[in-house]
Amino acid sequence: MIRRVSLLIGGTLGLWLLTVAYILAADAGTNEVLVATAAMGLCLVPALVTLLVIEGVAGRHLELLGITFLAGTLLQLVVIGAAAVLLDRQVEFFQGGRWMIWVVVFGLVTLGLETAAVVVGRGQTPPAA
Repeated sequence: MIRRVSLLIGGTLGLWLLTVAYILAADAGTNEVLVATAAMGLCLVPALVTLLVIEGVAGRHLELLGITFLAGTLLQLVVIGAAAVLLDRQVEFFQGGRWMIWVVVFGLVTLGLETAAVVVGRGQTPPAA
C-alpha cells in the first residue's frame, strides 16, 4: 500500500514542480503558483482518501475492488468539482485567471495516477512455496 500511495503523491508533486517551473518561466507571478498549489491540494486529498478506502476494501474483499473504485472515483469527481466551483464563486482570489484549468489538470493527473496505483501489481500470483 505504501508503494501505491507513494506513486500518487510522488507523481502529483512531480507535476506540481513542473507546473511551478512553467509558471515562473512564463513570469506569471506568485499568485498563479498559489492557485496551482491550491488546485493540487484540492485534487490530491480526495484522491488519497479514495485510494486508502479502495486499498482497505480490496484487502478484505477483492471482488468489491471494481465497484469501490468506480464509486470512489465518482465521489472524488463530485467533491473536487463542487469545491472548485464553490471556491471560484465565493473567494475573490480564485476568480478570473486559470483556477479551473489547474483544477482540471491536477484532477485528471491524480485520477490517472490513482488508477495506475490501483492497477499496478494486481493479479500477480504469489510464488509457490
